[in-house]
Amino acid sequence: MLKMREKIDTLMDQDYKTFVKSFISLETGIEDDRILEQVAEEFFTTMPYSSLVNEDLYRKASSLEQRKEINEFEKEEVKY
Repeated sequence: MLKMREKIDTLMDQDYKTFVKSFISLETGIEDDRILEQVAEEFFTTMPYSSLVNEDLYRKASSLEQRKEINEFEKEEVKY
């Protein structure tokens, strides 16, 4: 997973707009660059601080990460 993440980070750093358009294309099946350009422009204009990840998915991942940290802390606590 780490290698894939590094590749994605590199693509985002090289050309974020193209990355966003590609992501939208993958998720929607739209391949018309004019439409993707319009959607990307709207995303950058109206939602400049938004994430491409659905808010519910982000909350779920954050919740699982917090539970993992709590479980690890509790395991450490038992050792003492």
